[in-house]
Amino acid sequence: MPTPRHGLGAAVVSDMIHVAGGGPVTGGMIQTAYHEAFALPVRA
Repeated sequence: MPTPRHGLGAAVVSDMIHVAGGGPVTGGMIQTAYHEAFALPVRA
């Protein structure tokens, strides 16, 4: 992931992994509003 964080949520939709939320510091009350999506590799 380009954005390091912990305590996030992830889901697979079609051929993409979506990663949302999380926090920049362990045990902190700070949350991010980042949403990143990654394409799954296509198998031949």
